[in-house]
Amino acid sequence: MKNLQLKNKSVLITGAGSGIGKAIALLFAREGADISFIQYNDEEDAKEAEKKIKDLGVRALSFCGDINDSHFCEDVVSKTASEFGGIDIVVNNAGTQIPAENISDLKEEDIRTTFNFQYYWDDSPHQSSVSIFETRKLDHQYNFCRSLSGT
Repeated sequence: MKNLQLKNKSVLITGAGSGIGKAIALLFAREGADISFIQYNDEEDAKEAEKKIKDLGVRALSFCGDINDSHFCEDVVSKTASEFGGIDIVVNNAGTQIPAENISDLKEEDIRTTFNFQYYWDDSPHQSSVSIFETRKLDHQYNFCRSLSGT
């Protein structure tokens, strides 16, 4: 039997309905972690991701919402901690982008929106989960992923 490195661990991942976040979720699930993830607006991808995670024999929770909404993040953290008995790892992977055919087509407001989201966003999932880490007296494990291109 395979030695699962993340058995009995729980992970909260932002931006995990598709792309890199989904891949991270599946890798963690293959190692035995229960996965809670936030996606912004693609319920079909999220349902597929949740099914694939559960098919690996672990628990999965999916939430749809905006991580810039601190009340939403507090609710996600609370429900995840309640369902899984805590949160061991937080992966902040969510991103945003405003595509353009040419760099000269980008508006200053769009560049600022993308940059601010990637580097100065509220960090609500992280902040909301800090008390969970402190209560459980865990080794605080954080993974932060950022990309200006978004996800």
